[in-house]
Amino acid sequence: MIVPYKVQLSRSGRVCGLFPALPGGLFRKPFFRRIFWGGQQGKTVGKRRGGAGFTLVEMVVAMAILGISLVLVIELFSGGLRLGRASEEYTLAGHLARQKVEEIFLSREIGEGTEEGEFEGTSYRWQVEVKKVDLLPVAMETDYQPPMDLYQIQVRIIWNSGSKERSTRIETYKAVKPEANESKTT
Repeated sequence: MIVPYKVQLSRSGRVCGLFPALPGGLFRKPFFRRIFWGGQQGKTVGKRRGGAGFTLVEMVVAMAILGISLVLVIELFSGGLRLGRASEEYTLAGHLARQKVEEIFLSREIGEGTEEGEFEGTSYRWQVEVKKVDLLPVAMETDYQPPMDLYQIQVRIIWNSGSKERSTRIETYKAVKPEANESKTT
């Protein structure tokens, strides 16, 4: 049996499809559809007509995506630089706080109170607060005197970072033998 085909033409008069003809003038969906543009075979229906260029809408969308991605990448780099600078400032503050704690540990006498000052050659300031810690419960009356006095030392380092004031704090304890005069009088 020979199956007749109907040729479908586009608006410009070119061949755009071959359809098997059925009795009664009804057509099935195309099973073989090729477009013949200017004698070239192999292009399927639905591809761009008139060349391999991009449309204006495609270019606008591509430029918008490129612009947004560039802004995000630049923001990531600036955020990384900002975090690196803050990390450097906190590291220096930590070193200065440890230096101040070592000065306090090396001094023979320690007393309760608060002191403030600045580190030379930097914009960093320090505050030291020393408190005596009671080792025995307050409610208990006893004649026992501990062999050591315990002091709580808090060192706070303050500096300006841009328009913000930042600070870090180190807390430690120091055990000190009471002076001989104090232990004999009590």
